[in-house]
Amino acid sequence: MHDQAIHFTENRGQFGKDVLFRADFPLGQAVATRTGMVVTAFDPVSMEARMAEGHRIEEEMQRGLPYRPLQWRMKGHSWRLDLEGAAPNIRVEGRTAHGELRNYFTGQGGAQATDVASYQEVWYRDAYPGIDMRYYPAKDGSLEYDLICKAGSDPARIAIRFTGIDRMRVNDEDELVLNTSLGELSYPAPYVYQRINGREVEVRSRYVVTEGNLLTFQLDAYDRSEPLVIDPIAMRWATWVNTNSSGDNHGHCIWVDPSDGAIYVVARVVGTTDLITPGAFDTSANGNMETIVGKYLEPSTVGGTGNRVWQTYIGGSGDDNPYAMEQGRDGSLYITGYTNSANFPLIGGTAFSGPSIDQRGQSGTNVFVLKINTAGNSIKASVIGGNGADEPYDLRISGSGDVLICGETTSTNLLTTNPGSGAANSNSGSTDVLLMRLKDDLSTVQWMRNYGGSGADRANIMLVDPATNDIFLGGRTTSTNFPLAAPRQNVRGGTAAGFLQRLTGTGTTTWS
Repeated sequence: MHDQAIHFTENRGQFGKDVLFRADFPLGQAVATRTGMVVTAFDPVSMEARMAEGHRIEEEMQRGLPYRPLQWRMKGHSWRLDLEGAAPNIRVEGRTAHGELRNYFTGQGGAQATDVASYQEVWYRDAYPGIDMRYYPAKDGSLEYDLICKAGSDPARIAIRFTGIDRMRVNDEDELVLNTSLGELSYPAPYVYQRINGREVEVRSRYVVTEGNLLTFQLDAYDRSEPLVIDPIAMRWATWVNTNSSGDNHGHCIWVDPSDGAIYVVARVVGTTDLITPGAFDTSANGNMETIVGKYLEPSTVGGTGNRVWQTYIGGSGDDNPYAMEQGRDGSLYITGYTNSANFPLIGGTAFSGPSIDQRGQSGTNVFVLKINTAGNSIKASVIGGNGADEPYDLRISGSGDVLICGETTSTNLLTTNPGSGAANSNSGSTDVLLMRLKDDLSTVQWMRNYGGSGADRANIMLVDPATNDIFLGGRTTSTNFPLAAPRQNVRGGTAAGFLQRLTGTGTTTWS
C-alpha cells in the first residue's frame, strides 16, 4: 500500500452521505462511518483476471478487431467493525494530513469537491469514556487499529461488532479467525502494553468472541493509573533475508522450533546476497540459483531488534531450488528440493557421517534431501533421480523419524537406479506421482513409488499420522484413468481434478 501511506480522503460530497473518510487500496477499501469502519477485501485472483482480460481487449483492438466491453464482476467481501455501545458524543477525526489536495468532478449536475484533504490516520475520539480508537498504516502498509485507553478508563467497555462475517472464532493459537466468502482471514493474538517509567510492559490478553460476532478483550492485571494500548494486529518484527542479489528471490519454507522459538527460513536466490554469516556451512555462492538457509531469533518486545544467528548457502554449480522443510526428531532441519548440480554437496562439517545416496549427474533435475544442524555448520545430503525430471514438493517426518518425500517424475529408470525399492521403470503419462521414504540418516531409500494415469499427475502435499505412519497424499491430475481404490468419485471432473489418497507406512494404497 505504497510506502506505508494511507490516504483517508475526507468526504466533501464526492462520496455517499454515510461516508466520513474513504481509503482505497490495490486489494481493498476502508470507509469510516459515524459508528465504525467498513472494510472490503478484494480477491487477488479475480483482480488479476480482470487486468489480463483488459490487456487482451486492448490487443484485439490494436489488431483491428471490434471492441468488446470488459465483462467482469468484482469479487470481494465487506464487513463492518461497529463500536457497540459507543458514547453518543463520539467524534471521528482525520489526523496527520498529507500535503497534497485533490479535486473531484462527479459529472452529476456539475457537482464538484475542491481542495479535498486526505489523512494518514482516522481516530474515533471518546468512543468510550477515556478510550480512543485509532486506524493507521502498519509497518507493512496494511490497515491496523489500536485502542488507546487513558488512565482510569475501563477497557471492559470495549465491544466491537463484526457485521457481514459468517462466523468468527478464536483458534488454538489465540488468533482471531474470520470466515468470509474469500476464505478464512486470521489475525494474530492481541498485544497489549503499557509504558511505565519509559519501559514497555506487556499485559497478558486474549480475544473473547460472543454470540453475534461481538469481540471483546480479556486482560490480566495491569496498572490502572497508567495508560494502556490494545493492539490487535501488531507486527512484532520483520527483516530482510536477502538484499542485493541480481535476480528474483523466493522464500519457500519456514519452521519455528517449538523448543526455543528459533525461526528457520529457506529461500532460493538468483545471484549473491550480502546476508550470509561468517562461520556458516558455506559462505560463497556456487551457481546460478542457490539455496540459502537461515536461523533467526525474534525480539522479546514488539518493535524490538531481532537477531540473524546464521545464514548459509547450500548448493552446487547448477540450479538448486528448495521446496519444503521440517524439523526431525533428532533436532536437525530436513529440506528437500530439486537440483541439476553434478557437484551438489553430500557432506560437510563434523556433525554427520556415513554414506549418502549419490545419483548426481542423472539427466534433467534430481531430488535432493538434506539435513542441516541447528548450528548451521554441518550438512548431510542425498541426491536421488532418474533419466527424466524428478521434482519434490513436500517433505514430512514419520513417527519413527524417517523422511517422506512426494512430488512428480518423468523418469523411466527409477527401479534401475534404486533396485529393490518397489519403483517402476515406466511412465504412465507426461508426469507421474513420485513418493519415497528414506532413513533418517539419508543413507537408504526404504521404498519408492511412481505411478499415475495417461495424463499429468503430481503430488503436492501430504501429512503423516505419527501413531500409524499412514500417509495422506494430495495432488492434481489430468488423467481420466488415475489409479483409484474404493473411490468416493471415480470420474474426473473438468479438465483436471484433485486427488486424495491414503497409504500405509510401507507404501501400500488403502484408498484413492
